[in-house]
Amino acid sequence: MRRLLLMLALSGCADDAPPKRQATAPASETAASDSIPTKVKSMAPPGAQARTPDLSRALQAAFAAKGKDYVPRTHHLVDGAPKYLNRLIRETSPYLLQHAHNPVDWYAWGDDAFAAAKALDRPILLSIGYSTCHWCHVMERESFEDAEIAAYINTHFIAIKVDREERPDVDSVYMHAARMLSEGNGGWPMTIVMTPEKQPFFGGTYFPPRTGARGARTGFFEILQELQGRYAKDKVAVVAEAAQNTRRLQA
Repeated sequence: MRRLLLMLALSGCADDAPPKRQATAPASETAASDSIPTKVKSMAPPGAQARTPDLSRALQAAFAAKGKDYVPRTHHLVDGAPKYLNRLIRETSPYLLQHAHNPVDWYAWGDDAFAAAKALDRPILLSIGYSTCHWCHVMERESFEDAEIAAYINTHFIAIKVDREERPDVDSVYMHAARMLSEGNGGWPMTIVMTPEKQPFFGGTYFPPRTGARGARTGFFEILQELQGRYAKDKVAVVAEAAQNTRRLQA
């Protein structure tokens, strides 16, 4: 069973196989009403790819549909309204909705994320957690709500957020990867960096935001910079390493 799950997730399941490669990020996220109250309009996250008008309207419509009792979970507020809005606003998972106003340009797990990673030739930052996870919320507050770190992620990665309670299949596969890549350490939040083909080349759990924070020898920001530098300068070696990791997981 473990082997089957690993092969499905790392090779591509039928329900999330990426569409044909495109020259730009996909614009398949469409449609919604044009009549969105201006008071709920929020900005795209810093450093994010330009959004199509259809996607912008769809996200604003999803936000407006939350109603007057909806309380955005972010410290980035302008006159009480959230400054940023990402694709997670369209999800139903409480955990994913908690991240809908991070300055990170989060995708949910699915075709659009993998198509964007291939089209833009970027590694994927996969973050897995759940709504009652203490350290998940700590990492959100320290790193994913940090505008500088978020802008770097948005410029150099495709960021995917997964609720482990909603996608236990994805969680199981990448927990094996995280333990293999971090000498047995595993837990949540889970942090994976992988190729657009879903093959991992870095894994871990919680990381303090910057070098020196909480006594960390290397912070999350610096780890991201190192990984992006490796991918940019020696992509062939990184892809080969990720493929080897995948073979080990499937063995």
